[in-house]
Formats: sequence, structure tokens, C-alpha cells
Amino acid sequence: MKHLLIAVSFLLVIQQLQAQAPFYMLYDSTCMDLLQYKLSSNGSTVKAFGVHAGNNEQYLLRTGDPTETMTSLPKGTMVCGSLILGEELMQAVNLKLRPTYMLFPNESGFSTLPVTVVSHFKRSGSVIHVKSDKYAFALDTSRLSMEQNLATKDSKTKVYFRDVQPVLCQEKFSYHLEPVLKSDANYRADFEYIPGIGITKMKYITTGDKQEVQTLELINGETVGKHLGKLCKSKSGGSKSEPAKPQVETNNK
Repeated sequence: MKHLLIAVSFLLVIQQLQAQAPFYMLYDSTCMDLLQYKLSSNGSTVKAFGVHAGNNEQYLLRTGDPTETMTSLPKGTMVCGSLILGEELMQAVNLKLRPTYMLFPNESGFSTLPVTVVSHFKRSGSVIHVKSDKYAFALDTSRLSMEQNLATKDSKTKVYFRDVQPVLCQEKFSYHLEPVLKSDANYRADFEYIPGIGITKMKYITTGDKQEVQTLELINGETVGKHLGKLCKSKSGGSKSEPAKPQVETNNK
């Protein structure tokens, strides 16, 4: 019995060490989009990475400033074809359970960018499912209501649809977040999202009650308009039909 307890304890320690081991992903333009956002507060830029998982599914990995430069790839670095996405990665990052990094090539090797937030977007018919660190909701694009709280039970905020605008062959959806808990009373945010592109604008309150706006400026070195134009052109010969114009309900409470 004693030996069994020691073995179980040893296994738990190993599992804990493995859970804390950094997780590395290598940027690859063949399976990822490089997104560059501009901050309104100081004009600086931050990077994010859009990973297309197929079947109208996309992950958006937002990153912070580089922490160091590595001259070679760490053992176990995930690359296209073996990249593991899903609930496990989202929890590891959003719940701060495991350090996760994107490796971006530079002249000396690879910049190490810490992944700070993972967001997931998936479209099933007319419904877009969105999940991130502070919110989770389902948006029915065929029947949009400005009054209904769209948040699912695992969301930390209330989520409300605000607007939809045509953008070439796509649509840009705007939604607003409201806090659920009194402890998060200062957290309010507005987002704009284009399916297939990701979040194009984020407006929120920072520490000190100052407003910050992050605006998507470049995708793979191109302006958003140019990138979206190419995307629409590549789809123009396909069989996928344009989405029907949604109904927006504006009934007062």
C-alpha cells in the first residue's frame, strides 16, 4: 500500500510538471494569418495570429511583447500539420494554467511571444459560436436582437449584439460586453468581428479607467481592405451563396 501511494504521488508530481512545461507554436504563413493591431493610447502595435482550423472554424491567438530570442526551436515545438487546438489550449492560456508561446522568425532566430488570450470562432449555418477568456455566446445571424443577452452559461459577461454592416462579400458584426459580477463592474468592452478575418476592433477600459482601442491595421502585411478583397475574389467562383440579409429586432423592453 505504501509503495502504491508513493507511485501515485510520483505520477501526480510528473503530471504537474508536464502541465507547467511551456507550450511552443511556430508561426507559419501557410496555416496562419499574422494580424497587427494599433493601440490608441501610445500608437504602438501588438501581434495576433489567426489559425484556420477548417469547417468555418478559426482561432485567434493574441500575444504580448517578445520575452527573449531563441536561436533554435525548443523540443516539442508544434508546427502546421501537428498543431493542437481546442478546449485544452484555450484553458491552458485563458486560465493561466500553462505558459504558451508563439515563435516568430527574426534575424537571430525566433522571437518568443507569450500568448495572452485565445478566442475561438465557429460558424454552423446561420449561427456563429464565439468563446474567449471573458465571454462566450452564440449569435444567430438570421435573427439578430439588440435586447437579448447572447451569453452562454459559461460566460463571465453578458453579451449584446449592437450592429451589422456589409464589408465586401462579408459582414462585420459589433457586440457589447457587460459585467455579470459586481467585482467586474468596471469591465465593459465593444468588439467588431468579421468572419474569416477575426476581431477587427476592440474598445475597453484599462486600469485607471482609461479607454483603450485596438484597431486591426494589417493582415499578412496587407491592409484589411486589400486582404478581404483577395479573400472575396478567391471565393467568387465558388458555390457558396451570400448570407441572407439578417433581421434586426429593435423592440424596446
